[in-house]
Amino acid sequence: MRELVQWCTSVQYVSAVCILIHSVNVCAHVIYECEPTNGTLFVKIRFPFSFVYLIRSGKACLGTTKEQTVVGFLHAKMRGAICTLLVLAGAAFVVHAQEPTPPTFLWVYENSSCTRTCGVEGVRTTLTICTLNGNIAQRRAEPFCDAATRLPVQSYPCFRVSCPAGWVSGPWGACSATCAGVRTRSVTCRQNVVTSPFTVLEQQVNDSNCLGEKPADSELCGDACPTYSWGGSVGGRTGVNVDDSWGPCSAVCGRGVETREIVCEEVLQNGDVRIVNSDACLRAVGPEPNTTRNCIVDCNYVSSDWSDCVLEGGDRCGNGTQTRAVFCRSSVSGRVSIDACDEDTLIRDSRPASSRGCLVRCECTRPFWAPNSWSDCSVSCGNGTRTRNVSCQCPLGRETQNVDRSFCDRLARSEPATIERCGELCPCDEAFWNLSPWGSCSFSCAGGIQTRQVSCICNRGGQNVSADDVECTSRLGPDKPPLSRICSTQDCPCTNPRWKTGVFSNCLRPCGGNQTRDVTCVCNIQTSKGIFRQDVNDSLCAANPDSGARPPTTRECQDRCCYEALPLSPWTRCSASCGSGTQTRTVACGVRVCSRRAFVGQTDDVYCTDRGIDLNSLRTRECSAGVKAEKFIWATSEWSTCSNTCGGGYKRRKVRCVDRCTSKRVATAKCSRARSPSHKKSCKCVPCDKNECRDREQYPCYFIHKLGVCRVGGCRLQNVCCKSCYNDVITEA
Repeated sequence: MRELVQWCTSVQYVSAVCILIHSVNVCAHVIYECEPTNGTLFVKIRFPFSFVYLIRSGKACLGTTKEQTVVGFLHAKMRGAICTLLVLAGAAFVVHAQEPTPPTFLWVYENSSCTRTCGVEGVRTTLTICTLNGNIAQRRAEPFCDAATRLPVQSYPCFRVSCPAGWVSGPWGACSATCAGVRTRSVTCRQNVVTSPFTVLEQQVNDSNCLGEKPADSELCGDACPTYSWGGSVGGRTGVNVDDSWGPCSAVCGRGVETREIVCEEVLQNGDVRIVNSDACLRAVGPEPNTTRNCIVDCNYVSSDWSDCVLEGGDRCGNGTQTRAVFCRSSVSGRVSIDACDEDTLIRDSRPASSRGCLVRCECTRPFWAPNSWSDCSVSCGNGTRTRNVSCQCPLGRETQNVDRSFCDRLARSEPATIERCGELCPCDEAFWNLSPWGSCSFSCAGGIQTRQVSCICNRGGQNVSADDVECTSRLGPDKPPLSRICSTQDCPCTNPRWKTGVFSNCLRPCGGNQTRDVTCVCNIQTSKGIFRQDVNDSLCAANPDSGARPPTTRECQDRCCYEALPLSPWTRCSASCGSGTQTRTVACGVRVCSRRAFVGQTDDVYCTDRGIDLNSLRTRECSAGVKAEKFIWATSEWSTCSNTCGGGYKRRKVRCVDRCTSKRVATAKCSRARSPSHKKSCKCVPCDKNECRDREQYPCYFIHKLGVCRVGGCRLQNVCCKSCYNDVITEA
């Protein structure tokens, strides 16, 4: 008791409560913590029992304890039972118990965890722990236990199991080269396998047994190697770029050769460059660049301005001569010998003239355009062009000379064309019919019409172009695919049938004869496109009393044809240059309607001779050379073929002024302009599509076609009798 009081004297306002637990086992479950602080033990405890015997001030009372703050505690033995002496704040220290029994502190031994998780090198160590009464849960500081009774630390092997596989890298080998080399090492997947309790065998296993990325087994090594390249050398100076080392072109003008010197350059690590044997570059870079190449030196003729016109004999106007300097200029060397340009095949132009004729203008009062002959066509077939020169000329003195074009610009007649189209159609290599899809039916019943486009396509020189139908019929047969066909032939309801009359045809003969027309029965037809008038069987009109009798289909012709001599050309020149001669002209038997004066064509001579008209006497007459004839006359060439095959075109011919006696060509101004023949006339005036042709009713087109006057009647006749004259015009040369 005295020891307990002295133990607690360091605590101010100390009171002691002794909780006496009647059972030792129950008492062992008291929960507390113990930490020494300045020789005083402090603890915070929650009592595990609802009812305890609380002894205070020598009086015992029965009650329920609450959680209290314990500032200290002591242990004492009370007749073999463990009694906890609590030190509480603010209580008197009263103890009614026997001498307490000191606590027992014992060493407890516990094994540590193994130092290795696999293999045979793991060790487990026996740890010694100081406890209260041998309870491992109630650990105490080692000074509480007797150090003399503490057993030494013991160790023994543990975890003798095989380890997982892992990557094992060997040492790096030597570098393969002194520069830019490679060194290698072995990298294998290995595993330590326990074969007995004390033996481990290291084995190589498949790489798939190792986790993680496999370490590299090779790497670059050594210093950077020197680099090699092809370089140029100019005049012994190296370090020149290969492309900048070309020498001058060997030619003064035109095509030549350039050369260069190629060397192998080694670039050291310090940046220095030295020339080495070319074998090093051949191995490192590749073949040596070319040392020669073709070159071209551009040259051209250069000329000075023309000098003033120098006249001969002191004349003040007329023809003279102008001169100028002509030399050759090189794009490299500047002015060079004129022979260099002459020998340069790349210069297409010839050497410019160093002299030319000139004209000091005299007063020109009668200028005129003087065209030269046309050149040959630029193509043998197809669309080409041909050209000619046109100059302005004027009679000056005794000669006709070229003058400035400004004289002719004032003329009413414009300058003649200097270019025109030419070329015949290329031959057709292959022809075929091009068929478009059938169109929709014109009626939904009672027979409609479907149409389509059918055209002849010709392959000319590899290109497909539209061609005349004769190209296809001559190769594929005479039958052209049909342009239309009948569709929707089922009957439609017919209402109010009536007679329909067409226009009377032209008279078929020049005198008498009959005209015909179409008479059909039509009625209103209800179709999908609305109400239309449709041709039906004549019996429907005959059965309809409102239609009346069927109108006549023929009637007699009213007009008569008259025949007269028709001059077709002017009188030719007199056949004799002196004395008596003859002149001729073309006279045909002309046809006209008696009620009109205009001719509608020509026919065979027999129609005129039967009526007492002597055409031969009208075609020839005598002439006398005694009459002063013109010295210069117009001469014409044959008419060319028509420029188009249909749709309107032109025929051309050459018209020249010639000397009457020598037939040589002279200036156009010497011939009478009033008598100048036409150099162009219309032709092929019918449309390309025959379906677009119609005959005008007031003309006897059928008769005109039968008489063969379609081709000579001109475009006016071809237009008014287009349908009848179509084939004659199309086949005309």
